[in-house]
Amino acid sequence: MDKKPHIKLKKKWNPFNRIHIYYYIWILLNSNCSSINQINYHLNYLNTKQGSYLQSQDIQKIRIGMTKSEILSNIGITPTLKNCFGSNIWYYIYHQYINGKLQYQTVILTFNNNDILTDFNILNNIKKNNHN
Repeated sequence: MDKKPHIKLKKKWNPFNRIHIYYYIWILLNSNCSSINQINYHLNYLNTKQGSYLQSQDIQKIRIGMTKSEILSNIGITPTLKNCFGSNIWYYIYHQYINGKLQYQTVILTFNNNDILTDFNILNNIKKNNHN
């Protein structure tokens, strides 16, 4: 019994398959280089309001010498942010995007150690007629 050794032949690389691979790579690389008008994606900012807006009549109720509890009962809005090193500074922060423009208001109330208002500042770019 004469056995012939079983020899496994390697498959030759089929050039047709190689062309397919190059073709797929070419399609992937050139898929964004189209002569068709591309769609422009723009992020539309919604007219969203964020924070605590104090209207002018609320701000007029705030007086130097008032306590924290008096301010809270008069305006009815808790501060957006308190100083993390102590609660002697309150921040009322508000911002809104309108037609892609930022409108903001920041009211800063400063109290002494007896919780009595000693100073307040208003930083904003909001016109009085925007919010009623």
